[in-house]
Amino acid sequence: MAAKPNEFLPVFNKINHYLTHKTMKNCYFKSIFAGFIFMNLLFVMFSCGTSGSKSESSVTIDEFTTIPDQVVGCSCIYSIDEKAFDENKFIYANDFDKLSFISINGVMTQFTRSEDAKDVGEKTIVKFKNENYELVVTVTKKISSPEGEEPHVTNSGTLELIDKDGKSTIKNFYGICGC
Repeated sequence: MAAKPNEFLPVFNKINHYLTHKTMKNCYFKSIFAGFIFMNLLFVMFSCGTSGSKSESSVTIDEFTTIPDQVVGCSCIYSIDEKAFDENKFIYANDFDKLSFISINGVMTQFTRSEDAKDVGEKTIVKFKNENYELVVTVTKKISSPEGEEPHVTNSGTLELIDKDGKSTIKNFYGICGC
């Protein structure tokens, strides 16, 4: 979002006051210096926008403590980190088939898988959609359970929620997939 032109006026006035009343005596140098400062302020004001790239969304991915009823048996359950996972504070639940759930601005929201999982180098990417959003789950690290434990895979990666305007919200996750 670009800054409003009036937001930089006090800064420019202070610089102008300094140039007029302080140590700079040469009028030509003062005007060039003031012009340089003013042009840099304009550059900063108008270059802060995000032309052509995804911008940040006003939606939030929230924690929840109750797993949706549709998620039974084999599933993936993710939290923001290991501590939140241990405290049963989740940000993502998946039925290991086609349904995924996240809480968006406090509302539990269901997604349906729109593309099968794709392995891209060291990452696995799965896409889900509903009528308002696209959810991209990117698993960047997989660790299989140690011998003798109940079989599961510990994952970490990112959830990217993209709205219809192309604005996105990204959260890191830690969690487990298993049966």
